[in-house]
Amino acid sequence: GIVVGGGGTYANFKLLKNTVLLNQPGSFGLIFQGNVTGAIVAGNKILADSSVMQATAIRQSGQNNNNIYQDNQITGGLKIALNASQPSQSCFFANLDENGKLRKDLPNNRNGSCISGESK
Repeated sequence: GIVVGGGGTYANFKLLKNTVLLNQPGSFGLIFQGNVTGAIVAGNKILADSSVMQATAIRQSGQNNNNIYQDNQITGGLKIALNASQPSQSCFFANLDENGKLRKDLPNNRNGSCISGESK
């Protein structure tokens, strides 16, 4: 997977159109370990083999603020672990499962797109 954050500051970057295939129990697709701000995570696919559902698609720890998660495809059944303050301080829009259904654990929290078409 992709790991960002920890000591230092990680600001204003984009993770666009990546594909992460999880094929081991306990694996992670995307981890933000703190001090991540202003990131755009859009158009990514975090997928899992059907035999591996004991994995985590997105995990947040520490303070991560004002990030955008939009138009990502995440296999249903994968865990999403956001720290308590993250959802209200970031924008989530159109994050779907492999069947095109909105992920209930990443519901839209804005009335429309977080970013314009040119930013994707």
